[in-house]
Amino acid sequence: MHTLKNYTAVTFILLWLGCGQDSPTHENPPLKLEGRWELLEAYRDNRKTETLFGTFYEFHGNRVKTNLTPTATEMEFQYVLEGKEIILNDEQGEFMKFTVENASDSLLTLRTTIRSRQFLLSLKKVPQDSLIQ
Repeated sequence: MHTLKNYTAVTFILLWLGCGQDSPTHENPPLKLEGRWELLEAYRDNRKTETLFGTFYEFHGNRVKTNLTPTATEMEFQYVLEGKEIILNDEQGEFMKFTVENASDSLLTLRTTIRSRQFLLSLKKVPQDSLIQ
């Protein structure tokens, strides 16, 4: 009789534990970087700056083209996405690293450091149909 009670109690506990609420996963959906992103506004060391006006990024496959370079000319880089970091690589290795602060289908906010200065870039995605082919 005690064996039946113990078996019933263990079964009930296992069922109760197995039916508990699953903890929600907070995984972020993968970033959709493909396409052209243009600067809306930029901050250097927490102060709004206009000197980066015209900055853009064009992501295609594992490549990105940008004019935010030391010479302010367009250059193309290979990039990798590691969690919330976008890492641009050139022939010598890592060229620049960005941390994604916020991302949606149309807005992208990136944080980076250039020459020991903190930058925050807010970019807007350019709709594909408005691009000149």
